[in-house]
Amino acid sequence: MGIGVIILTCLTSLFVCNQMIVNNAKGKTFYEIDSITPSDYGLLLGTTPQTRIGRRTNYFFKYRIDATERLYKAGKIKRILISGDENSLDGVNEVECMKDSLIAHGVDVNDIILDGKGYRTLDAVVRAVNIYNIHSFVVISQRFHNERAIYLTEHLGLEVHDIQGYNAADPTSKMALMTYVREYFARVKVFVDILTDKEPSSYEKEETKSKSVYNDIPEDTCFVHGLNDSIFTVIYRQPVNGYKVKAIAKLASSDVDVIAADLIFTKNGKSFLLHTQCLGDTVFSKGRLDYHEENPEIFRRLRGKTILADYHEYKEKDRLMPMYTPFFFRDLDFDGVKELVIVHHSMGVRYHDGYDIYRIVEEKPVLINYPPYNDNVEDWGFGMTDYPEIDFNKKTISCPYPEGPGGLPYEGRIIYGISKKQKDIVTVNGRKHYFNQMEVIKEIKYDYGE
Repeated sequence: MGIGVIILTCLTSLFVCNQMIVNNAKGKTFYEIDSITPSDYGLLLGTTPQTRIGRRTNYFFKYRIDATERLYKAGKIKRILISGDENSLDGVNEVECMKDSLIAHGVDVNDIILDGKGYRTLDAVVRAVNIYNIHSFVVISQRFHNERAIYLTEHLGLEVHDIQGYNAADPTSKMALMTYVREYFARVKVFVDILTDKEPSSYEKEETKSKSVYNDIPEDTCFVHGLNDSIFTVIYRQPVNGYKVKAIAKLASSDVDVIAADLIFTKNGKSFLLHTQCLGDTVFSKGRLDYHEENPEIFRRLRGKTILADYHEYKEKDRLMPMYTPFFFRDLDFDGVKELVIVHHSMGVRYHDGYDIYRIVEEKPVLINYPPYNDNVEDWGFGMTDYPEIDFNKKTISCPYPEGPGGLPYEGRIIYGISKKQKDIVTVNGRKHYFNQMEVIKEIKYDYGE
């Protein structure tokens, strides 16, 4: 009798949990593409391209890719967040496999975002909202999976609205039957997780990895002084000149509370950190985010959050150097290789910035510390300003020099060109690297008739 009661209780739990999830999803999951309301994002739930047993084609994978392609090409979604396990039980990177397949189906790579820490459906939906700041999306998977994902999304206390599911076709093989049976038990686990308020397993792993990357950066490449705790974090969607970039925004301890940032650049598994005195506003609007007193609502809303942002270079039409961007890449020695430019707070003159110029040598930043790249370092504490005029056709840099008693007008200009006599030699890890050296080729003196 005891065994019978246990079996009956288990079956009842399976039935009740299943029915609650099915009822919750009514009117929210669709097979017809015309029934989907357009959304900015699709959340594609990950799986492997081959079955773990027998290494056969995994039709759950194939049908999800097909469904995502249909949504994307029909204009129902603009971007796709692929959430899965970057190192699954059989060593396969689910999200990379799905990305490659989508690209082969004509999806623009710039519209694909990868989250390799969506180890479970719970992780996938929580991270989509809390890490990637996406609050409305179309879940893409088989119907049973979409139903469970929608229930989790709506019952975990997340800030979401208008969640839909687009149902991929259901595989009908005997092996697929195992997945359908397992789903009943997974639905019971949904309620266990919700009732115990269980944290996604990916949080702890990501925090540990983040600290490891940060601590591995050599001290001599860190220019962080007088900063308080971080305010918020910005992760750029697109690689910039091949680098994945994270900006940790901070409030500088100074007479003016400017927004500074630690910029972490990662490429080929190697990272380095540089500091900007001014976090240009690539995240919020086409303007500068200088003072927290002027933007109290922004700081109240974003404090402690991680923001996924597009990278842009905002600049005025008559300016050669971007004004509202915290960093950018430019070939400033005219050798075909772009240098990294770090933007700093407006050097005491409204709307005029300062710049530090770095060569990237064997994935390490090397500051260029000679004119014209450090023409104002003694006055302002950083290298180049936005006063020089750069002619990319003639390969010259024209700098005002020296300044008059009041700073302006200038008394003259110095024109720099590529030296034909010497090279700039940078030694890293015992190896010498050669770059163009700039030298003075002309000096102009102004006569104001005084």
